[in-house]
Amino acid sequence: MQTVLFDLDGTLIDHFEAIRTGVNHAASQLGLPVQSLESIHAAVGGAIRLTLSRLLGEGFVDEALPYFYEAFEAVYLDQVSVISGAAWLVGSLHQRSVSMAVLTNKDQRFAAPLLESVGLARYMSGIFGTLNDGLRKPQREFTERAMRTLGADPASTVLIGDSPFDAETAAQAGIPIFLVATGSHSLVALKAEVNADGFFSDPFELGQKVFQLPCPNPCQA
Repeated sequence: MQTVLFDLDGTLIDHFEAIRTGVNHAASQLGLPVQSLESIHAAVGGAIRLTLSRLLGEGFVDEALPYFYEAFEAVYLDQVSVISGAAWLVGSLHQRSVSMAVLTNKDQRFAAPLLESVGLARYMSGIFGTLNDGLRKPQREFTERAMRTLGADPASTVLIGDSPFDAETAAQAGIPIFLVATGSHSLVALKAEVNADGFFSDPFELGQKVFQLPCPNPCQA
């Protein structure tokens, strides 16, 4: 494998609390029920419009978006943490000169600062978030554009993600997918819902079994 594409939310970072802050601010402004963290976990996957639709209802999305961003922008660099094992995996692959990039449906204006803030941007050859052109995962064109920009060969490129949405993204692009149960779905749920080239409990297990990386002893972030 020469190029590894990483999903962002639930794969490299835990950003669910910041998303909940934005969603619940919008919900309160619109007189809608607030959402639990568990509900946020279950709804994330795809762009924020889809998440808001799942949580608040399609009819409220346009009204909710400005309120969501009002609160989200105030906390998104604070309410974030790195998934356990993600920094180890990225750093270890960097030492092996593996080309890496992030492929996410998070808005580009948030994705790059987030990766900078948690110290992972320096390992990435590219950070590909959504722009204003309508392209996003799982569309093949979105992934192919990222690979063209990187000069990546699809035959030696893989995607690492945490959800069925990532599995569909890889299938559309014709590249392998490895899934970690660190985001929106448990290991049991992932195995029940999608086909993948590998399922793993966390980045530590994936790094050892896919890339034969020696795990720290004990395995911890």
